[in-house]
Amino acid sequence: VLLAPEARTVAFGAYADGPSLAGLATTYAFFESTPEEDAGRVMEVLAAARAERGLSPAIRSMTVPGMEEALGRLARGERSPAGALDDVMRAVSASGRSVRGWAGATADLAMTPLPDELTAAFDAPRVGVGVVPYRAPGGAWGQYGILLVQLVD
Repeated sequence: VLLAPEARTVAFGAYADGPSLAGLATTYAFFESTPEEDAGRVMEVLAAARAERGLSPAIRSMTVPGMEEALGRLARGERSPAGALDDVMRAVSASGRSVRGWAGATADLAMTPLPDELTAAFDAPRVGVGVVPYRAPGGAWGQYGILLVQLVD
């Protein structure tokens, strides 16, 4: 993310210690995209990972029980990514469906951690994706919380 071309903000800093002087310049962004755009980006990363293995893209499920509510709790700091994922998986299970899930966090959606169960499955998995900016307790800055759920028929 250092000197990211899509960043709109540049920060400069200086450090002096005796005869030594150092400077730092970096860029950063403030979560300017929508959660829907962010989830689409994660699906693109997943499609690219599957394409590298010669597999068809995953199928995105646009409606996942409990996803919006869980993302709201994560964004407000009421739940961790793992806790929000647990909420979603319970809601999906209550609807009578089988589900597998993964939670993660990243500062760069292009580097989203993806489970092998989604990137290597021969049959295209049906996946629900939720992404929201959040700040972990005690964290110095925000990051993306990512929820991935595989809906199993």
